[in-house]
Amino acid sequence: MLCADLCPAQLHTELSLLEIIDNADLSTRISLRLRSQVDRLIRVHHPAELGDAKLALRGPFRGLLGEGSNSVFGAHIHGTLLQIAWRGIERLDRYQVRAQAGEHWDELVQWSLSQNLQGLENLSMIPGSVGAAPIQNIGAYGVELAQRFVSLEAVHWESMTRKRFSREACLFAYRSSVFKHLSHQSWIISHVDVQLNPLATGESAASLDYRYPDLQQRFNRQPPDSALDIAAAIREIRSGKLPDPKVEPNAGSFFHNPRLSNEAALGLKARFPELPIYRDGEHHHKLSAAWMIEQCGMKGQRLGDVGVSAKHALVLVNHGEATGEMLMAFARKIIELVDERFGLQLTIEPRVLLS
Repeated sequence: MLCADLCPAQLHTELSLLEIIDNADLSTRISLRLRSQVDRLIRVHHPAELGDAKLALRGPFRGLLGEGSNSVFGAHIHGTLLQIAWRGIERLDRYQVRAQAGEHWDELVQWSLSQNLQGLENLSMIPGSVGAAPIQNIGAYGVELAQRFVSLEAVHWESMTRKRFSREACLFAYRSSVFKHLSHQSWIISHVDVQLNPLATGESAASLDYRYPDLQQRFNRQPPDSALDIAAAIREIRSGKLPDPKVEPNAGSFFHNPRLSNEAALGLKARFPELPIYRDGEHHHKLSAAWMIEQCGMKGQRLGDVGVSAKHALVLVNHGEATGEMLMAFARKIIELVDERFGLQLTIEPRVLLS
């Protein structure tokens, strides 16, 4: 729908499907359900409409809103947010798949399995959109998007030029990519191409990645029969470990697991023998942020309408009428406690926009 005060002459095409919502309530559009509104929200249903969206801005452009599963917004966002709403999945050849940026990530995973393709099963049940996935190089259960990624196409917001980014150009790292750098934050991802494999069963299923400790335990160190088994196991594990955002509004893991050099990680392990650490490449280890938060006594704790989930210490939850400002003040308290005890500063995973 078009708002009444938008002059039709502002649009490039008569058939534009832009949805323009003034004073949009964001609480129903983000998984944390924080009390928040933005001056204008524009939902774009095709990349060709980005030029029209640019003409329809109210105040400054404040960036993109995906599915809101990794976002913290303040009580009032000044300006305009853009939401990518174009969807679709197609096979480019037998094993290469293209997914549009507005597609639900987990629907891509389920679709690929239904097409007898494997490769994304370890990334089952990750919330969010396909377009958001490469920005933070989503990963879970021993697999990162970078391992399946071929390329993506993006549109530059200022010039409206299109560009294809290879895996190398994306500079993927742990929960990061070139699109998190200030120099590349004007690029709007249009679609993503991934390379998958034929669904393996029986002896060929040994190629599946089930090295992650939870999966090793689930399959008793024996190869699963197929990627379908891995996907089912991960869904069960995630459902058991993580609170349902529909019941406890949350944005999933709120803090990154610290990544330290082998020397620093093993030194900390010597001081805290029960600290879980995991090898991450040849020269680094990852440390469990959840364990450190628990040791600070914060698991299940609450301050007003914000708190740490009793189910998982990495997850911050909204118990009622919280705002982004309240949540961030609580997060800073946790960061201070962990720093005081372990000498490490946790970093925040979600995107934060408070005003």
